[in-house]
Amino acid sequence: MLLTTFLFALLLCGASSAASVNTSTNKNVATVASNHTSPSVTGTGVVWVTTASGHSNIYYKNLATGKTTKVASSVLNQYNPSISGNIIVWTQKNGKNINIYYKNLSSGYVGKVISSKLLQDDAKVSGNTVVWTQVNSGTSYVYYKNLATGKNGKVQSSVLNQLQANIDGNNVIWTQTNHQYTTSSLYLKNLITGTIKLISSKETQVSSAISGNYVTWQQYNPSVGSTVYVKNLKTGVTSKVLTSKEDQWVPAISGNYVVWQQGGLDGIVYMKNLITNVVSKVSSVNAAQWNPAISGNNIVWQQENSVNWFIYLKNIVTGKVTKLT
Repeated sequence: MLLTTFLFALLLCGASSAASVNTSTNKNVATVASNHTSPSVTGTGVVWVTTASGHSNIYYKNLATGKTTKVASSVLNQYNPSISGNIIVWTQKNGKNINIYYKNLSSGYVGKVISSKLLQDDAKVSGNTVVWTQVNSGTSYVYYKNLATGKNGKVQSSVLNQLQANIDGNNVIWTQTNHQYTTSSLYLKNLITGTIKLISSKETQVSSAISGNYVTWQQYNPSVGSTVYVKNLKTGVTSKVLTSKEDQWVPAISGNYVVWQQGGLDGIVYMKNLITNVVSKVSSVNAAQWNPAISGNNIVWQQENSVNWFIYLKNIVTGKVTKLT
């Protein structure tokens, strides 16, 4: 979180970026003074950060049972959760060290992805494979590890900075930038074949995500602001999700659906069906909505109610919106 926030700010050359918020009905999980932010969703559950009295922990809600639990009890601050199936990953600050941890919900095991004294941040998980950013001798690299086989390493050796990696199956996407953070490009690597492709090198591209044959990202131009794009890897066609004068931020994608935040600090979350091209607001509520995530038919986001943030979920099929915190 610390590393990504710093590099992200440099890449956007002073442009403002999005944040996150949320809460829960379980009184033992959150109080009125708590903020709930940074949600991530999989088919079976949702994770988020709850911050109270200056301390942050990761929580998990099982959507089938409705039960909410703390992922790992700790006096250390935890940030940036990501979930896929039964695996949860997050950033945890241990004194001077910042490391990536994971939990297997099936076995209950909690541990570091890789023990290191180097700064690690911004982990994402798909299946058993985790990707994250790690700083080595002043340069940030994207690393990966297969939790089932133990195989790990750099995604690509480079003298350039790599950050904001994301993963879907065997495909990893990341932003690569020079050390002055004045130019950036998006790259994609298949971990099985080793093939690396340049996805886009126009302007400044950050906050990428991938699902199947679709890649989405936020592209910044100082003259027009931030715009979300989608590329079909099969056809090679790249297009804007929506032509708008408002800034568009932090896209996420699952299957044929893209979600993103649009507007300023009081922005709201939109979704688009890439097959029908229908664009709609995720919620009709007039409140700040940040940090959307999507998996299958479920969209989650953080929403501001008065002075605190809470986590919400919408089922695309039923249209039902549920407050999770």
